[in-house]
Amino acid sequence: ADYTAVEAAMALVPSDLSIYTAESVTYLNEVIAAVVYGLSESEQAMVDVMAQAIIEAIEQLEESEAYQIPGVVENLSVKQDSYKAVTLTWDQVKGATSYDVYRQNYKDDADYEFIQSVDTTQISVSGLMTGKNYSFFVIAKNSVGSGAPNEPVSIATTLTGDVSLAIEPVGKARFKLSWNAIDGATRYIIYRK
Repeated sequence: ADYTAVEAAMALVPSDLSIYTAESVTYLNEVIAAVVYGLSESEQAMVDVMAQAIIEAIEQLEESEAYQIPGVVENLSVKQDSYKAVTLTWDQVKGATSYDVYRQNYKDDADYEFIQSVDTTQISVSGLMTGKNYSFFVIAKNSVGSGAPNEPVSIATTLTGDVSLAIEPVGKARFKLSWNAIDGATRYIIYRK
C-alpha cells in the first residue's frame, strides 16, 4: 500500500501540541497510534481512511483556555455605595486572567477613560460627583490578548438617606428646626407651607 497520504497528514501535525487541550491531543495521538503499516496494495482504502482520520483529528485540535482570547464580560452591574462611590461586579470570563475597567464621565461627549486593571470580578470606584451620570464597561484579558468590551452600564450618583426633621417651639411664633446630617450633603433647602 502507498502511505504517501499518511506521511503527508503526519507532516501537518503541529510541532507544539502544548497549546491544545489534553483531550484533543490524546485523541490525535490515538489516531496516529492506530495507523497500521505494511498493509497490502489491496488494502489501500484502509490506508487512505487512516490518512483522513489524522487530518480530521488535527482539525479538531482545540486550543486550551490559556491560549484563547477571552470572551465578552457578562452581567456587569453597578451598585451605589455612597454619594461618591460605586461597586461594579461581573461574571468570571473563561480564560481571563485580568480585567480592564473603563469609565465615561458625566459629560455626554466624554471619552471612556481607563480606571484600573484588576484580577477579580469586582471593583470599587470612588471620587465620583453627586448627581452625575457615569457609564462603565469592562474588558477581559489574558496573555494572548483582550476580549471585546461589554455593553456599558450607567448609574447616576445620588445622596442617600432620609432626613428626619424635628421641630421645637422656642418662643411666640418661632420654631427651631433640626435634622440629621446626610453624608455628602453640602447644603439643605428648607420649605415652608
